[in-house]
Amino acid sequence: MKKILSFLLVLVLVLSACGGALAAETEPDASDILGVKEDNVYASEFLGIMAQFGDDWYVLSNEETIEAMGYVADNMPNADLAEQLRSSGVVCDLYVLALDNSGANLNIQLEDLGFLYGLAMSEDAYYKAAAPQLEEALKQMGVSNVSVEKETITFGGAEHTGCLVTGEFNGVTIYERMVMVKSGNYMATVTAFSLDEAHAQSMLDLFEAYDAEKLAA
Repeated sequence: MKKILSFLLVLVLVLSACGGALAAETEPDASDILGVKEDNVYASEFLGIMAQFGDDWYVLSNEETIEAMGYVADNMPNADLAEQLRSSGVVCDLYVLALDNSGANLNIQLEDLGFLYGLAMSEDAYYKAAAPQLEEALKQMGVSNVSVEKETITFGGAEHTGCLVTGEFNGVTIYERMVMVKSGNYMATVTAFSLDEAHAQSMLDLFEAYDAEKLAA
């Protein structure tokens, strides 16, 4: 249940962005910009980031990630959010699960903003458009005492717009740190979910700037 809840929460910020008003004019084909996942290493030249995950993490393959996204849509507790997910055009580039059964995970969602919004939409503007709807969406999913605090987060060697989300689900406090990373016409939302605030931050700290030479070494 913790894993399913965490994945649902991860998607909310992307799904909340202007109620889908920023969606691309056509169905996006993100296959040529997806990161590479091999031997628990994730590298995205497109986003300019990479990370090494230890043996205590499981990195889902592209096929497993697609299956997980479909499962989430089919089991969304709110029909409107489920339909928004199916039609959002959002692509999950990375989904990593902790193997300690804590439900901790990290993932990266890519949203094609289209040509017009892709030119004009900054990370800060994207956050401002999404944040007002985030609390209500979380409440619809059964999360109480929701708090969303905007932050400037150092991620992958650069500063980005982000936020800390806290709430309670079945009496358990949950934490999410979200980071927005703009690249071309795409906005990536990187989300670390944990039952411990420090752990959520430590997951983001695994990322560094993309370095082709280091990857090849």
